[in-house]
Amino acid sequence: MIILPRLKFVKTGMSDIDEKILANKGLPRPGTIYILGHPGVGKTTFVATYLVNRAKEGEKGVYVSLIENKELFIEHFREFSFYNDLAKFIENNTIYFAGAPPVYGYDSKRILDLFENVGNLINSLNAKNLVIDSINALTLYLKMQQIRTLITRLYYLTIDNDLTIILIGELPLFSTSTYSWSEEFIADIVLLMDYVWIISGVPRLAVRLVPVKSRMFNVAKIPYEVQVDYNNGLKLIHELIEPYVPFAKEVSRGAGYMEER
Repeated sequence: MIILPRLKFVKTGMSDIDEKILANKGLPRPGTIYILGHPGVGKTTFVATYLVNRAKEGEKGVYVSLIENKELFIEHFREFSFYNDLAKFIENNTIYFAGAPPVYGYDSKRILDLFENVGNLINSLNAKNLVIDSINALTLYLKMQQIRTLITRLYYLTIDNDLTIILIGELPLFSTSTYSWSEEFIADIVLLMDYVWIISGVPRLAVRLVPVKSRMFNVAKIPYEVQVDYNNGLKLIHELIEPYVPFAKEVSRGAGYMEER
């Protein structure tokens, strides 16, 4: 008989997000959070702020990057008030930075070996937070069955170690799809961060919660306008109560008979 850890919630440290998006609870533990959006909307800012704030509370984290090295990651946050803390926590492995693709790239074996080492790192560090940036990068190196197997392993890693795992997902250009392949099966909540058009025609960066498992949240799905805050990571402005549509627009395929169908 498997005894599951009791569900808890941990604060992100971004008061607006905790209070208005996460129903004054925070992120679930054990739990998996899927942060999804087009590039440049604040996904990495969210996770970096979260990891720093949890490190200040004595929690260790592991950041797995498949897209950039440690130096570039830290440099992104030079203008933020938590820059020195982030650099310090990464230097002393309170936030362990894993990955950083070499010049010649990854292959499937290197990816699977990396995640095997991540499991060992979680145990050796007694880490409570794991970020994978980005989950889409796995599609470049792994077959679908390998990806599903890896996602399943992440699920059990979450349960066995009482973890909060954050998966970062990139929306393809012109796409508004919320999920890609296997994340929806293990995600407890989805945070959708993207631009939307409001009735005035001005694009606004917005964030909203997409509840996957209703036992955790019972909140409205109305998006909040959000902006990067160099002191607090992300800051909410107000609810976007005007009619809105996703920022992505339909693009003509150049073949009318296809569009008619």
